[in-house]
Amino acid sequence: MTPSPRPKLVARLVLMFASLLLCVVIVEVALRLFMPVSMLHVSYEQFRMSPNARIGYELRPLVEDHNRDGWRDQLYPREKDDAIYRIAIIGDSLVYGHATPLGQTYPKQLERLLNEEGSCGSRVEVLNFGVPGYGITQIVESFRAKGADWHPDLVIYGYWLDDVTSSGEHRESIERRRADGEAREAIQVTDSGRNRLKELVLATQIGRRAIVLGSILSARSEVDLTTSLDEQLAGLDPPVRDLYARYLQRVRDGELRDLPTGEPYFATYVDHRRFAAWIDAMQQWVATCESLGAKPLLLMTPVLYEHDTGDYRWTELHGFVADLMEHFDVPVLDVSDRLTPLSPSLIAHDSEHPNARGCTIIAAALHEPLVTDGAGYGLNCAAARNVNAR
Repeated sequence: MTPSPRPKLVARLVLMFASLLLCVVIVEVALRLFMPVSMLHVSYEQFRMSPNARIGYELRPLVEDHNRDGWRDQLYPREKDDAIYRIAIIGDSLVYGHATPLGQTYPKQLERLLNEEGSCGSRVEVLNFGVPGYGITQIVESFRAKGADWHPDLVIYGYWLDDVTSSGEHRESIERRRADGEAREAIQVTDSGRNRLKELVLATQIGRRAIVLGSILSARSEVDLTTSLDEQLAGLDPPVRDLYARYLQRVRDGELRDLPTGEPYFATYVDHRRFAAWIDAMQQWVATCESLGAKPLLLMTPVLYEHDTGDYRWTELHGFVADLMEHFDVPVLDVSDRLTPLSPSLIAHDSEHPNARGCTIIAAALHEPLVTDGAGYGLNCAAARNVNAR
């Protein structure tokens, strides 16, 4: 009797499956050890829909370390005593402190530095108004509609290079969830007890890399380099138009290029509709600060990736943003020179988010100009130090 080939076929299939599984495990372990990707993976319980359509969603109060006003911070009264100097830091997950304990985020570290031994003569409060996934339209609107109620004396915008991507109408980034209005922009949202397969995928480095690659390819496909230069420059003020024209030409000529496997930071500013909305949002931020009598300050942090010293890829983009801020008469503090010489494994969770050590460096960089040139921000730390020294 001829033996059935079925057992051999089954054995081969089992062997193939086991080999494939082993390869997947090896790749997953290698990625976790040497090239981990951190992704904002938040549950619906952390967020709620905002009644303000321009904001879209907001932090859910009294969840984890969110206060009852819906910020990741201790509770501060809206009204403040004249003896208190109050700083509001607005932004996205970098300000919020993704994967970093609240006390080690750079807003809280800055607050401690400014209050050491009464070095600034008055009590300083630093409020964290960061919300993961926000772009500039949401950041500015959230501050204008809610954060301004705390009457800050200084407003620091913790700017990230891709904040332009959600200017204007909100776009789908990686995924949008929930039929009654989804959380948007580069965050992964899951409802507790639902879609376990998705949660499993998000827990793996292979799954995360597939999602990130898909988002990068999607973003690149949206970039339009065919629109005429005149159309892209229409409606912009002359100084901004001149800066933007030079920038567009350098991108078109290939002088400014993103990393092949990285986020398309240079390319996203080429979308003239996004850029125009970005300019409008910046104007609204500056106008809101003026109405409050508050000073604006733009903080820029670098993309944190392994590179040769002096070969940081996006220096020109930082310079472009700084030149635009000069048009708005907004000072810029760029901490790239403090962070880029260091290995990302020492100072960051991923290419965007600093860890506690990275936050310490950022807080120190902010502390320095506030102490040495505090009078320019209405905070006379130098005078207070002279009094304390007597």
